[in-house]
Amino acid sequence: MRPIISESDFASGGYWGHIGKSVVRSARMVRVASSHDFLTDASTTSSRTGAVPIGTYGLALVHFWTRSFRDCLLKVFHNRFVDAKSADRDQALTIIRVGELPIRLRLLAFLSLQNGYLPLGLMEVPNVDRNLEEQLLRRYLCESDETYCRRLFDEYRQLLLENRHRLPAYPAVSLLEMAQLLPSLEQARRLWS
Repeated sequence: MRPIISESDFASGGYWGHIGKSVVRSARMVRVASSHDFLTDASTTSSRTGAVPIGTYGLALVHFWTRSFRDCLLKVFHNRFVDAKSADRDQALTIIRVGELPIRLRLLAFLSLQNGYLPLGLMEVPNVDRNLEEQLLRRYLCESDETYCRRLFDEYRQLLLENRHRLPAYPAVSLLEMAQLLPSLEQARRLWS
């Protein structure tokens, strides 16, 4: 895994995640079954999926948990999966405006502080359509909301950095568990300021 907040993070190493990512031969895929599984032509009559973690074959995949801070904001507002990382999606703008961070942004702050000990082998920074990113973000929040959210994020990340020794180790604790364990910004301020 390698969460990216800014372009300089592409030079940082990655680290092992807690479960990995699944892959499937596109010619065999019928549809996406869940955020980590696919339905294949061989599994259409049962509930089994045809994907296996690629580590089974001795491969490693770099999973960019985010491509930027803005990419994480896009996931906050546009994610369709229902899970612990997105439990507050429908209230995300309200959460930001009252001075808090949605769960996914708190997770990004935590993941961005993990030691990158595995080389990524990237030759160039992946290309991102900045104009489309801007259009999609503005459907949900204005520029001042985004700027405010970034200030909250930077403060939260700094509080986590200064108190890393108090946090559980990752990947020993899964992201879903971390989503429940990470304090809100206000709780972090009370606990660690």
